[in-house]
Amino acid sequence: MEIFIGWILGIISSWVIAKIFAKQSSSELESKLTKQTTKLNSATSFINFERMIRSGKWQREDIENDEVWVCESNNLFQFKRSEDREPFREKWTSVFPDQNGSRFHINLMINGIVVRSLPFVSGDGGRYTLPLPDLELMNEEQVFIWYRDDIDVLIAEIIGNYYRYNSIEQVAKFTKVELVRGRKQNA
Repeated sequence: MEIFIGWILGIISSWVIAKIFAKQSSSELESKLTKQTTKLNSATSFINFERMIRSGKWQREDIENDEVWVCESNNLFQFKRSEDREPFREKWTSVFPDQNGSRFHINLMINGIVVRSLPFVSGDGGRYTLPLPDLELMNEEQVFIWYRDDIDVLIAEIIGNYYRYNSIEQVAKFTKVELVRGRKQNA
C-alpha cells in the first residue's frame, strides 16, 4: 500500500511540476516572441534596412533555388525575388524587342520575415529587371516616373539587369521613363 501511495504522490507531484514549468516556459517564449516581433516591426529596423541598402555591400546567393540578396555586413537583411509572376505590358515597355514581360515582387526581409514587398518588372524576355515606375499626370499627360532616391530604384541598382546599358539612368532614357531626383511625396 505504501508503494502505491508513493507512486500516486510521485505522479501527482511530477504532473504539478511539469505544469508549472510548462506554463513558465510558454509565457517566457511568448514574451520573447513579442519582443522580437516588436523589434522587427519597429521603424528603426526598417530605417536600418534602408541604410544598408544605401551603403552596404550585397551578395547574390542561390538558397533552395531562390535568388536571395544578402547584406554582407548583416545577413539578417535580405531581399528575395518572389516566384509569383504575371504577364506585364505598359507603354514604356513597348521599346523592348521582346514584348514578353512579367511583373513580380522583391520581398524585403529582416531575419526571414517579409517587412515590405516592392513591384518589379522583368522586361525584354528577362534581359531587364527594373522597378515598376509610378504613373503620374503632368500637364494633362501621363508620365512614367522613377524617383532616384526611392528604395525600389536603390534596390534595382543592386539587383537590376540593364542588358545593353550600365545604369538605370541609361535605361530611363531608352524607355522614356522620367528619372527624377528625390523621393515620392508619400514615401
